[in-house]
Order: sequence, then C-alpha cells, then structure tokens
Amino acid sequence: MDIGDASISGVDTNALETWMNGIVSSLQALYTAIQTSPVTPMDGGASYKAGLAGAISSKPIPSVPPALKVSNLKYGKT
Repeated sequence: MDIGDASISGVDTNALETWMNGIVSSLQALYTAIQTSPVTPMDGGASYKAGLAGAISSKPIPSVPPALKVSNLKYGKT
C-alpha cells in the first residue's frame, strides 16, 4: 500500500481467507472421513472412532473473523 511517499507492507487478506477456507475444507473432509469410516466388531475401532469424533466436535473449526478485512491503518502524526 502506498501512502504519500511511504510504502507499507500488508497481508493480502483475500489470499489469507482463501488459504484458511482450504484448511477448513481439509479438516471437514478429515472429520467426515472419520465419522463415516467403517468399523469391525471387536477390533476396538468403534471406541477409537467415537473418541476421535468426540474430540473433534468438542473443538469446532472457527469461522473466518469478519474483522479480517477491516483496515484501521492510519498514516501521519497523531
């Protein structure tokens, strides 16, 4: 971003949001795969799967904060 004679580096919030959405999609796909994976009786997989699903659901994936694209950049003397 150029302001007067100065140049200030900033985060490309569009690229960051795209990357974060990709991470969320990957995590959701992993969670869905765990939930829908088959288990064989007496192999211990059912309790393992339930434990994983419970752990994942107890910490939901956060949404992209709306303030991510809000800029409060100020230039000049205060």
